[in-house]
Amino acid sequence: LLSKGVYVTPGRIKLMVSYMVAYIKELQKTVATEQLFSRLGWRDDYSKFVLGGQIFNSDGTVSDHQVSPEISSEVPGLGANGTLDGWKQAIQFYNAPGYEAHRTMLYSGFGSLLLHMTGHKGVVIAATGEPGAGKTTAMMASNSIFSHPEELIVSGNQSGATENALYSLVAARNHLPVALDEVTRMDLKVLGRFCLAIPQGKGKRVNTRAGVLSQHVPTWGNITQMSANTDMYASLAQSRSDASAEAVRLFQLAFVVPDTHTKTQADQFLRDMKANYGVAGPEFIKYVITHYDKIKARVEAVMALVDTKANISSGERFWAGLIAAEFVGAMCARHLGLLEGFPIEQDFDWNIAQLKTSRASMADNIATPVDILAEFLEAKVGETLVVSQTIKSNMSARVDQAPRGALCIRHEADTHRLYLIRTEFKRYCQEIGANYRTIQNELETSGVLINRCKPKVLGAGTDYGKAQVRCWEIDLDKLQG
Repeated sequence: LLSKGVYVTPGRIKLMVSYMVAYIKELQKTVATEQLFSRLGWRDDYSKFVLGGQIFNSDGTVSDHQVSPEISSEVPGLGANGTLDGWKQAIQFYNAPGYEAHRTMLYSGFGSLLLHMTGHKGVVIAATGEPGAGKTTAMMASNSIFSHPEELIVSGNQSGATENALYSLVAARNHLPVALDEVTRMDLKVLGRFCLAIPQGKGKRVNTRAGVLSQHVPTWGNITQMSANTDMYASLAQSRSDASAEAVRLFQLAFVVPDTHTKTQADQFLRDMKANYGVAGPEFIKYVITHYDKIKARVEAVMALVDTKANISSGERFWAGLIAAEFVGAMCARHLGLLEGFPIEQDFDWNIAQLKTSRASMADNIATPVDILAEFLEAKVGETLVVSQTIKSNMSARVDQAPRGALCIRHEADTHRLYLIRTEFKRYCQEIGANYRTIQNELETSGVLINRCKPKVLGAGTDYGKAQVRCWEIDLDKLQG
């Protein structure tokens, strides 16, 4: 106004305020409101998809929006460089024998956008194997679909990000894949909690600075990628004995060092990928959002196929959802010419075999209820009373082994029965992080636990007899068989 020679005197301030209010109202009528998104991925009942500064709509149109500070800081590297043909030519590096695991990791980048169609909110896929097998490079290739191949990868060790920061990163990327490189040295308890939290699709509620419970709860629905040099199921088992819940939420891929390409060819692949990135993602999103219902039906059909082929149990449902999302995503990408000639059908069969391998590896590393009970009995050998001749009512029991100190287990050698104080076993489960109720139910189902609340004098018939305590009654024949 001053540039036009208009000067507002103090007495006309109120009039000026009225003018500005009217001006803003007129702007609201003629200028579309710009929405600022703080997260990437699907919005508005899957009718919109936010990627960087673009909004992809279900009618096939693409509009621009201002990138929020949250996306700029928490999701660096978004954007495109090079050409689509350049990316397609570069990614052909993986269209060769020996790269089944690498291609699967690549497919998970596309599949992350489809995972919500399975009914799951998150799952972890882990690349394991010796150094030099190309685990990190495979995650970079997956990232290159939507962004710079290196910028979205986060170090998985303790110097990479705090536990709370990890959840913030997952929420900011929302439906885009998250890559954690080299989690071998990650704190095992943090790793276990992370594997449990990701499928929940929801972070923790926290207090605001004013001490009021925040109404904002971070959410997500994506595939988290990890790489490690060690068996991830063994690592989870070290975090706590009963880590089966964490293990079924993580699908492990065995990477081997391929001999298909030379080091010179591998280095050229990295250079080509860094020169061409972020160009395949928009093409994929356009196709998915305009064929949403058809693709969702295909995901559900493939998930049912995985259930049948691999005889999926209820606990393994995350694996079935992961494989379905990955391979439908890969088929859509091949249909678009992004993965021309890729052997997706053979890779699907390889993943079914990998699922069975993961199942066996998990069984080898994760303690069963019987394992946990046996470990408890071993730990309490010094607190066990072993007696015999308990069947003869007119005779005192013969003490074959006296307890040293406390008495919490009675072993009747002639009846093949064992009685243990259930509160002691519950305390043991709490110490090792095992689920007491689950163990109790499974031991009952298998016939090992005969009675969960048996009143028993552990020292009956001996000098150690005192008052009754509530015990578990165990069938030793079932336990040892």
